[in-house]
Amino acid sequence: MLGTACAEPREVVLPPPTAETGPVWEPSADLDGDGFKPSEGDCDDGDSDVNPGAAEVCDDVDNDCDVEVDEGCDDTAETGDGA
Repeated sequence: MLGTACAEPREVVLPPPTAETGPVWEPSADLDGDGFKPSEGDCDDGDSDVNPGAAEVCDDVDNDCDVEVDEGCDDTAETGDGA
């Protein structure tokens, strides 16, 4: 019979960055370079055009990270993708 006991969780300690290793990835870093971190409301940190300071564009995307998509656009407006 195999044992089912779990080991105690251990704290993970990362070494400081060096010239060889570069910076250590931080979950709250600004990965897309738009000036906003996810902890500051950036809802898509892989797209620099999507952040809390962006203007809303009629493109079926929440560009300004306010949980509303295409607010201020009417249904007949042309979208950014040409549709």
